[in-house]
Amino acid sequence: MRQGSSRLVSWPFAMLLTAIGGLAATGGVALGWWDARAIRTTEIFGREILAERTLAGWRAWGGALTLVCGLGALAASLVGLLRAGPAVRRRMALVGLWCGALALAGVVFGLTQGTAAAREAFGGLPGSVEARAAGGLVVSGFGAVVTGIGGALGWAPRVAGTADRLAPHPG
Repeated sequence: MRQGSSRLVSWPFAMLLTAIGGLAATGGVALGWWDARAIRTTEIFGREILAERTLAGWRAWGGALTLVCGLGALAASLVGLLRAGPAVRRRMALVGLWCGALALAGVVFGLTQGTAAAREAFGGLPGSVEARAAGGLVVSGFGAVVTGIGGALGWAPRVAGTADRLAPHPG
C-alpha cells in the first residue's frame, strides 16, 4: 500500500515561494527604498526644495544585506528544485529560511538608514535632508517574508499522523 505525502505543501511549491520572494526582495532594492529631499529654509522663500530623488536600497548596508540575501534565496531555491536528494533539498530550504530572516532584518534596519543615505547623496548641498520610505522598501519586505515562508514550508518536518489520514483505507 502506497501512502500519500505528509508534507503540508509540495516541495516545488515551497521552493517556488522562496524563489519569488528572493526575486521580490532583490527587485525592491533596485526600485528604490527612500524618497529623499535636500531642503533649505530662508526668511524670504520659506521652505525650498533644492533637490529630490529616489535612492536605491544598496546605498546603505541594510539594502546591501537584503540584496545579497535575496540573490542567495533565489540561488538556493533553484538548486533545491534541480537537485533530487532530500538532504540537499532540506539544506536549501534552510538556506532560504535564513536568507528570508536576514533580508527582513536588512529591511528593518533600512527603515532607519534613509536619512544617512540622503546625506551621502546630497553631500554638497546646503540645508537639511529628509528621507521617507519608498515602494521598493515595501516590496523588499514582502519578498523577505515570502522567502522565509517558502523556506520554512520546505524545511518543516513531516507532520505525524498525516500520512495515515491520507492513505487509502481498505473497504
